[in-house]
Amino acid sequence: MTFKKSAETSSFSYNADTPNNLGIALKLEGKPDEAAAAFREAIAINPNDARAHYNLGCVLRDQERTEESLISFRRATDLDPGNLSAKHIIAALTGQTTETAPREFVKDLFDQYSAKFDHHLVRKLEYHAPILLRQAFQFFLNDDLHFKNAIDLGCGTGLAGAEFRRMAGRLTGIDISPNMIKEARNKNIYDVLKLGDIIAFLNNTEEKYDLFISADLFVYIGNLKPVFCSVRDRSLRGAYFIFSTEISHKNDYILRQTGRYAHSRTYIRSIAEAHGFAVETNWPAVLRKENGRAVRGEISVLQKSS
Repeated sequence: MTFKKSAETSSFSYNADTPNNLGIALKLEGKPDEAAAAFREAIAINPNDARAHYNLGCVLRDQERTEESLISFRRATDLDPGNLSAKHIIAALTGQTTETAPREFVKDLFDQYSAKFDHHLVRKLEYHAPILLRQAFQFFLNDDLHFKNAIDLGCGTGLAGAEFRRMAGRLTGIDISPNMIKEARNKNIYDVLKLGDIIAFLNNTEEKYDLFISADLFVYIGNLKPVFCSVRDRSLRGAYFIFSTEISHKNDYILRQTGRYAHSRTYIRSIAEAHGFAVETNWPAVLRKENGRAVRGEISVLQKSS
C-alpha cells in the first residue's frame, strides 16, 4: 500500500507516540532498561522523532552512560535545533557552564515528575532541604519567629512551604510548573499561589516581603545576580533570605553533569554583600542522594542590611 507523504508522516508520528509515552511512564517507575527499550522502539518507528532521541538520552545519562547519551542528545538537537533542554544537558556533559538552565528544561522536568515528586524525592533520593532550611533558621534565630509576608520561590509541591507555614501570617508560593502548582494547591498550604517565572513575578509585583524561602531553586540558576536583584528590590529592611545550594569548591558556579548548578561559598558571600544582604550563617549539609551518593551543599541564612 502506498501512502501520501503527509499521511505517512502522520502515521509515523501517531505510532511512535505509544512507545514514547510508555517509556516516560517506565522511567518514572524506576525501570530505566525497559524505558530505554521503549524509546528505541519509538525511534525505530520514526527515526526523526527528536523527542524520542531526547528521552533516550535522559535515560542513558541517568545510567551514567555519558557517551551514548551525548549521541542521543546531539541527534535530538540536529532534528530540533530549538530543543534548549537537550542543549543544556550537552553543555553539562561536556564541561561547559552556562548562566542558567532553560525555562522549558525546568518546566518539563517538574511537570513530568509532579504526581510522584514527593515520594521520589523524599523517599528514594532522601531529600531533606526543606527541613534543613527550617532547622538552620531556627537554630540561628529562635522558635518564636513570625513573618507578616513570606514567599516561597520555586515552591514545587509545597515541601518547604509546609515547614515554614506556621511562621508566616501570609505565605505566597510561585513556581514555573503548572503541575507542581496544582499539587501544591491540593495541600492548602499557601494563601497565594502564582504560576510563572520567579524573576518576572518579583519585578512586576508591588508586594514587599520579610521572608524569602528557596529550597533547591538555585541548582537551576548559575548566575544569581538577576534573582538577587529582584529579591533585594522586593524585600523589607531586615528581611531574611534562606536558601540551599550545592557546593562548588573551585569556580563561582559550575554546571554539573547532572544538569544542576553548584555555587561556591565565596560567590554566595560576595553576591549577597553586593545586594545589601549580610550572610548570617552557611550551614554544610547533605541535601539529597544521586545514584546512591550524597550530594553535599549548604544552607545559607541572609538578612537584608541596607
